[in-house]
Amino acid sequence: MTGGNLLCFVLVITNVCYRAALAAFAGPYWLRIRQFQNCPKQEVAMEKPRCDMHPSSVFRYNHTIKSPVIDLNMTLSNRVFDRGASTMTLDVSRWDTVSGWRTHFLVMSLGELCFIYEDVVADIVKYLAEIAGIPTKCPIADGTYRGVNCVVQLPPLRHFPSLPYGRYKVYILVGYFKSSNPKELRSCLKAIADVVPRT
Repeated sequence: MTGGNLLCFVLVITNVCYRAALAAFAGPYWLRIRQFQNCPKQEVAMEKPRCDMHPSSVFRYNHTIKSPVIDLNMTLSNRVFDRGASTMTLDVSRWDTVSGWRTHFLVMSLGELCFIYEDVVADIVKYLAEIAGIPTKCPIADGTYRGVNCVVQLPPLRHFPSLPYGRYKVYILVGYFKSSNPKELRSCLKAIADVVPRT
């Protein structure tokens, strides 16, 4: 085998191995929710803390469904789900088995809350609407919305068909759409979820 052929062979093998390794760590997935609550005050600094989105959740095992389920109450106030009223930013940490949580692994400003609700997470909203009867369009009136026996395994995000597998902690920061102080939050929610292969 000549030097040129050997180099080509090595490059092909390297490419195959790289793609195989990548496929083992990322691909089509389910989102498996493990925790969903208000942000603990000691974890996130909030100026003038409010709670315009207040979840109350209980995780349990349902033998009929044969998977974990969540009973979730979400209380909305101060017209947080009016069009043009709120924004959402995600602050994502990723779990590392050696060093623990890798904070600020991804920080992403997603924009106006109703756009996110009706577009980015529309498939999840539709899925939950069928189970819990939640509204699918903005504006959403203030009040308490109740979901019982909601399966914690959710479909993929519409614009993210493939994600790296692993455990993530997500702070969902809900702010005012028009505010001179970007640190002033309407709500802060915390979720812990596993991204698992979709089989």
